[in-house]
Amino acid sequence: MIHLFAVCKNDRFVRAIALLLGQKGVKLIDTCTQPGLAKSKLLACEPRPDVVLLDANWNNHPFSGPELLAELLNAHQPTPKIILMTHSFEERTVKRLQGMGASGYFSRASTHPDDIFQCIKNVHEGATFFRAL
Repeated sequence: MIHLFAVCKNDRFVRAIALLLGQKGVKLIDTCTQPGLAKSKLLACEPRPDVVLLDANWNNHPFSGPELLAELLNAHQPTPKIILMTHSFEERTVKRLQGMGASGYFSRASTHPDDIFQCIKNVHEGATFFRAL
């Protein structure tokens, strides 16, 4: 079982795919829609998440994707594996966050749930997975 925590502006997307992911052995343990609470919610998760899905774009919020990524990477040991997601592919944003330590990426707008599962599985197993489909 892979335990998943999601940080996104609107958790409808994650909740919509949670059942499909659950059928493949990925359990959504919690979500956070407020970036200022993400670190504390991550630290409070039981069991500890294996993988974190992180919305890379936080327009109209005081936090940016890079700031939030850095905060979550430093949240606890072992360092969580973080997969970025965006509504539409933004190569510059993805490359920047990849260089900061993200383990994976997918675009929510063009990715099938099976590809999302494969991304989560690969990252959980220690590989990176950056794909713009």
